[in-house]
Amino acid sequence: MNPEFTEYVKNHIREYLPDSYANAEIQIQQTIKSNDRILESLMIRREGEDAAPMIHLDNFEQQYQNGESMNEIMNQVAEQCMQGEEIPFDRRNFLDYDAVKENLTIKMCDPENNVKYLEKYAHKSCGELTALYSVIWEQNEFGTASIPVSKSNLEMWGVSIEQLHQDALLADRNRGYGLYNMENLVNSMVFDREPINLLLNADASGPSEKAMYVLTNTSKINGANALVQEELLAQVGDVLREDYYVLPSSVHEVILIPDNGTIAKEDLGQIVAEINATQVSKEDLLSDKVQFYDSKQKQLRLNKEERAKEKITEKIKEPVEKKIQRNIKEPKIKRLKL
Repeated sequence: MNPEFTEYVKNHIREYLPDSYANAEIQIQQTIKSNDRILESLMIRREGEDAAPMIHLDNFEQQYQNGESMNEIMNQVAEQCMQGEEIPFDRRNFLDYDAVKENLTIKMCDPENNVKYLEKYAHKSCGELTALYSVIWEQNEFGTASIPVSKSNLEMWGVSIEQLHQDALLADRNRGYGLYNMENLVNSMVFDREPINLLLNADASGPSEKAMYVLTNTSKINGANALVQEELLAQVGDVLREDYYVLPSSVHEVILIPDNGTIAKEDLGQIVAEINATQVSKEDLLSDKVQFYDSKQKQLRLNKEERAKEKITEKIKEPVEKKIQRNIKEPKIKRLKL
């Protein structure tokens, strides 16, 4: 970012804020976000308060470069600051793990794109992807305010990463998920009506060779965390009545394509990579890795071919194991000639 822009915002933002901010501490800080994004943020902390809004300035600088007046931008920054102050935050509640665990949520990421971010924040490897954790502090029609769980938070709470993961799984599961036929979902947005959740009404849309499905959570925020809900993935397999490919559309949802035997995973991978590079913001980017769900084995894996290799290995091992077992049960005893 242009340091002149950030310094101007820092030095003049007080002019656009109420008198209650007269003695506020104002700083420019660099913050690391998911996908190893480094953002310049404006931190404004009023006297006697624990919470301090962190306002990312990158988008505001882009607006300025696009011709918006500095006065209008400063008004927007001030408005965002005051909206952040309206969110109630009691640090004492955050210190109590039992008070926050029902508000835990998971966000999925690709560990290859989050090397620096994972150094600071609590995480758990889940196959090809990694689970991150946040505490939802406020959620309404305008969006969600959440606090990412750092490794130091885990130490403060005295809980293990496994306990955190299980509690977050339960909290997300209680909020609910939705599986939608892509065509039905698009039509519902066009005609302003509720889409059909196939998890609640599996017969509403039968399987189709060309059908695509969207799997997300009820809030449509960080809905790709459905990928760590094992029972949910199995239920989806029952609804679709076959194996399926998982395309990482974004951190907010995944696209499912039933495996009808004519789909090449390589083609799907190219499509995902192209869309991620041209249409998905870095903030919402999940991964380029297309995965495959084996409904029979109830396993999510990177390659469909892994199961074929397992079957070949099983066929080779089976007669060998039977022979070993037979020899153990019926040992051959040689008689000694005297």
